[in-house]
This record gives sequence, C-alpha cells and structure tokens, in this order.
Amino acid sequence: MRLASRISFLNRTPKGVPQKLPKMSTASKTDYDVVVIGAGTSGLYATLTLQKVNPNLRVLVVEANDYVGGRVKTDESFAPPLRFPLGAEFIHDDYEGHLLREYIATKGWELETRHWPNYYWVSSDNEFVLPQDRPEVNEMMQLLAKVPIEEVPEDSSLLDWLKAKGFSQFQINSIVPLTNDWGGLPHRVGMRDMVEMYKKDIVSEEGETYAVIKDRLLSDVIDEMAKEVREIWLNWPVTKINDKVGIVEVHGPRGDVLTCKKVIVTVSVNVLKTNGIEFSPPLPQEKTTILEKVETANLVKGHFVFDEAFWLKKYPDMWDVCCVGPVLVPEIWMKTSKEGHYITCYVALNETTKQGSYEEKQLLQGMLEQLDRMFGNAQDPRPATKHLVAQKLADWKRNPYIGGGYVYPNIGIVPGDKTRLAQPIGNIHFCGEAYQEIIDPCLQACMKSGQRAAEEAATSLNQSKL
Repeated sequence: MRLASRISFLNRTPKGVPQKLPKMSTASKTDYDVVVIGAGTSGLYATLTLQKVNPNLRVLVVEANDYVGGRVKTDESFAPPLRFPLGAEFIHDDYEGHLLREYIATKGWELETRHWPNYYWVSSDNEFVLPQDRPEVNEMMQLLAKVPIEEVPEDSSLLDWLKAKGFSQFQINSIVPLTNDWGGLPHRVGMRDMVEMYKKDIVSEEGETYAVIKDRLLSDVIDEMAKEVREIWLNWPVTKINDKVGIVEVHGPRGDVLTCKKVIVTVSVNVLKTNGIEFSPPLPQEKTTILEKVETANLVKGHFVFDEAFWLKKYPDMWDVCCVGPVLVPEIWMKTSKEGHYITCYVALNETTKQGSYEEKQLLQGMLEQLDRMFGNAQDPRPATKHLVAQKLADWKRNPYIGGGYVYPNIGIVPGDKTRLAQPIGNIHFCGEAYQEIIDPCLQACMKSGQRAAEEAATSLNQSKL
C-alpha cells in the first residue's frame, strides 16, 4: 500500500495522522461496510456523514490521486509564501441549510462576503464600469429566474434564447463571464437546466453573493474534513466494481481487491463517461444516456505574481473584473497582502483550450497582454509585463482522474434527469456536483449529494440487518 490516510495537499500531513497503512498482498481482500471511491469534497463529506449516522460502520475512502480534495487544491510551491487555489476558491450563496457554511462555522472561522460582479471591463471601449452603471445586465439575470420552463425548447442554448428574445449585444456579451464562472460558454449552456438552477433565486438586485474564509483557503476546509475521516488510501485508482449478491468487490492497482457491502462512487463524470471504471453488471442504459448529456468544461487558471498591485492605484476596491466582449479571458480576480500580489485569469471551456490543445507559453502571453490592455495607459502602457515576477498555468483536463472543470447547465437535461442519474444501482450509490437536480454551485452540491448518498447507504445497510 502507498502512503495513505489523511495526507493533504503537497504532502503536508496534519499533526497526529499516521502516514502508512499495512501492505496489501496481491489479490487480497479486506472487508468493509462501505468503500467510498474518491477523496474529494463529496467523498469526504459522505464519509463524515456515515461516521455520524453510525459510528460503528467500517468505512474506507480510496483516492486515485496522491492528495485529497479533488478540484480543491492549493499550490504552495510556485511563489512562496503565497498560496494559489488551483480549483474552487469561492463560496457561493447564503441560505438556510448551506452545509459548507455550517461546517466552516463549526471551526470558528470568519467569512468575508462580497457582491459579484465587482467591475465590468468593456473591451470595445477599453473602460471599466460599475454594475450599477449598467443595470440592464443584472435585470437580465433576474429575468432568467422567472422564465417558465415549459416555454424553453429542450435543445435550446442560453445564447439561442437570448437572441430569440431580442436582448442587446451588450447583454449577450456580458453573459459570457457568468457562464464562464459556471464553466461553459453561452452556446453550450442549456437554457432549461439554467432556469432550473435559477429557481434558487441566487441573483438579487446587487448580484450574487460570494464569500471567502478570512486568512484561509477552501483547501483548509478539505484538510479539516480529511483529519476527521478514519481511513484514506491515496494512489489507489479503482479499475472495476463487481456488484455480486450480498457483496461488492472493488478492484484497484496491482490486482488488489477490497470487499464491502456498499460502494459510494464520487468520481468525476468524465471518468465514468470514458469508462475509467468498469462496472459489473454494466450501468443501465438510462444512466449512461443521461451521463452523455452531462458536460464538464475544461478549467484553466493563469496565476500572475507582481511586485506591485498596480490596479489599486485607480481602483482601490477592485477584487474581480468581468470582461465583456470578444476576449481571451472572461474573468479575472486579484489578491493583495503582505505576502504579495497576484491576479488570477480564469478561462473555462474557451474554444482555444477546451481540447487541451494549446501552447502554454502562448496562452500565458495572451493573458498577460490582456492585462496590459486593461490596466495600461499612455504613461504606463504595459504595467502587467513591467511588474511581472512569476507566472504559472493550471489545467484540470491534464489530470486523468478528473479530466476537466465543473458541471454547468447542460443542453438536453430535463427535470428529473439528475435525480435519475443519482439513483443507486444495486449496492452502488452515486454523488458529486453532477447529481444535484438543481445545480448548487461547486462544493455545496458536492456536500449535499454526499450527504444524500451516505444516508441512502446507511439506511439500506440497516434494512438488510432486519
């Protein structure tokens, strides 16, 4: 067995956590009540739920990567002491029953709330504007929440619908940063699925509510969850799940086999769609048909470290910019502290990157040139280039056990599809952001679906004992 059990990012082992497990011999079998496949947010929270519902359950989490957290990962080696979130970094929404906020509250950590959008940059005019100066954008977003779903064709994209309803070109261009934030582009975002999402009324007159943890990152949340999980094996990719009568075999590397009563699958839908795990018996046709309709974007972040926070000279309250128009980067955000200053360029499913076929240096250079255009002036035309200290690209499509970014509202998805996708098959349960009927952004969907799958598995185990 490889290094295991609660090892967090960059091999930072939480205090008091064992670093090794006994060796498993080839083709050996170890019995568990539940094996959770995937140590991302959904898998960790499913495990914590199982431990809470029944502390006597023997639960194991296996993870293909050499770290826990899935798309919640932090790079601390690039430009220390700065820490760079490579995936999720914001907390979306604020409502009763928000599991992520509730978990953070148990740690006594303070949240800082921000309203999004913060600024627009209109590329055609090369100027920054405040959201209140272009109210038609937020008005459009609020209207989307009130569209009767029966009026939306099943195969309609958001772009198709906006054009058919006569929205202005500025409004259409301004929707790109929003869909980019979800992980898609307007011509790939499904209007029906998006209307379902907006039933949660996450858009107010001020826009959306974002939050960050003061002086911490979301990877710190993952570290805390991992500390509470009893047993995690890293570097253990699952190759096959064999659901037999009364027992499930989970096949891993080197011919290792685990046996258990229940399995909770939390892996990326990209892994399932590419047959990264073999199921015996095979997944039913209904589930695979819905899986084919679920798309994930690529997710690319360019991190740029500067020796000066040049953007604060004119915009002291700036932390995020939505870029409106034909641009390479639809959204940027920035952070400045005593440790340093950096800007993150966020690109999801951009046509130049969705297949992963691009030159990294060329993409980074394009991002830097856009920053120069945004913040340059006659006296200082290239401030980003002038003050650049370091740069690095993060691309989730390059991780074979993840294969891309987040699930966004998809074309062809109809009410009930996600519920059917989440249905257990025999002794196999499913969870993750893709299995929420109404999309909750990012980690909240992972935690809610993880809680649901864990409760399903625990209930089924109890019933089998009767």
